[in-house]
Amino acid sequence: MGRPTKKEQWRRRISESRNKLTPEVITKLEIVYSYDATNQEIAFFVGVSERTLYNWRVKNKTLFERLDVLRSKPILKARQTIMRSLKDPKIAQWYLERKSRIEFFLEHKNENPSLSAPTVSLEDNQAIVQIMTKVLMNEDNKEKLKLFKHHNYSGEKDEAET
Repeated sequence: MGRPTKKEQWRRRISESRNKLTPEVITKLEIVYSYDATNQEIAFFVGVSERTLYNWRVKNKTLFERLDVLRSKPILKARQTIMRSLKDPKIAQWYLERKSRIEFFLEHKNENPSLSAPTVSLEDNQAIVQIMTKVLMNEDNKEKLKLFKHHNYSGEKDEAET
């Protein structure tokens, strides 16, 4: 048993560098995953490259499945904080406006008017109905015209109904 050759030393160093996934590193991974960090942040915090992180993920699927579950920890903590704060009426109203929009949503103040849905007046709606009726009057579209008049919400009665 003599002194190890350079090749043996090189192999030992390679094997040690490949197995950086020590219990201490796993603890660091658990901490940083529980903060819902990005892969770049995780790699920086642990002290490895993103490629090494990816290789670990491929080789240790069960570990990384558990770590992925830890990413939901901030969301659960935020929900818990909201639930504890529901004693305050303003927070309770805020919560209901988001969870039961139809029942509790008062009015949405849209800062970007280009994103709001256009409003159509009754006169505009009637004009649209008249235009669509003229378009659909030719012989090929008689069935479409019947369907259109059936779904007409303008308040006008269909000529066939009168």
